[in-house]
Amino acid sequence: MKRKTMDGNEAAAYASYAFTEVATIYPITPSSPMAEHVDTWAANGMKNIFGQSVRLMEMQSEAGACGAMHGSLEAGALTTSYTASQGLMLMVPPLYRISGQLLPGVDGDALKENGSALEEARADLFALYYLADPKLIELGILDNPEAYKAEYYKFMMNGLMTQLNRIELGNDVEEAHMRNRQLIAKWALKHGKKQGKGGKDVVELARKGGKTYVRINDYEALRKLFGQLLGEVQRIKSEGDYKAGNELIQTYAVKIDPKLHKEVIERYSKLDIPPYRGFINPVYTPVTDAKGEITDIRISYPENYAEQMLRLSRDYSPLTK
Repeated sequence: MKRKTMDGNEAAAYASYAFTEVATIYPITPSSPMAEHVDTWAANGMKNIFGQSVRLMEMQSEAGACGAMHGSLEAGALTTSYTASQGLMLMVPPLYRISGQLLPGVDGDALKENGSALEEARADLFALYYLADPKLIELGILDNPEAYKAEYYKFMMNGLMTQLNRIELGNDVEEAHMRNRQLIAKWALKHGKKQGKGGKDVVELARKGGKTYVRINDYEALRKLFGQLLGEVQRIKSEGDYKAGNELIQTYAVKIDPKLHKEVIERYSKLDIPPYRGFINPVYTPVTDAKGEITDIRISYPENYAEQMLRLSRDYSPLTK
């Protein structure tokens, strides 16, 4: 066995090169050495583990490198790209698309009536999982490593309880976004049984004072559950696995516990808060001085809700063009 001393960048590049057929690069510090090593090896004819030469493409931006990777992956090639720090954030839009890509030959409507809810679940799971990534702290996008917990709790609360206020007693969950939220929350509730620290449930519906509350006992374990479900939902979408997708929807996303449903509606009725709310967008008008420089911004609300919605439908609906 040969031994060689190398830093982490070279080691990561060396390991990935072995399984790479196409490399799409846009050098960015501190990941630049990875792309540079791969570029050098490819130029010198170094073979991958399959005995093939690696095709290297240097793009003009992180988004370009990620887009080229997407096309290469769709064509069936084992493809690698390298990035770090802000470069990763610039790759996020294409990564969302890649993560839900269908395999060649899969019908875009393969999941039929479950397609919308599963796509919503994939998108939310992607965001939930990466919201807790330490990289967001490193980049300064979040300023507190505990910040993600607020969103995790809000999401689980909504999926398990809050949104039930929008559904009449006796009805099932029908709307795709609501099915998505209940699917994720109920799946995590079930699969987190005794999987948390000390053998506790990761998430539980606790009772106190005759009322039900959502309690998260292990946020790190919850993130792992989100990752597991994300992988399965992405597999279902990519392979067009209707049977598995329908089983997820029917098991977790549709039916409502009537006792819990009644409790939620009764508790919300005391608040006198409508289940749906509309928002009026403000109009911002700049105030300038004699030199034309902006000195202030005036905020006004010249329309009521009905007038606003009629104007938006008139100005932006493709049916009116």
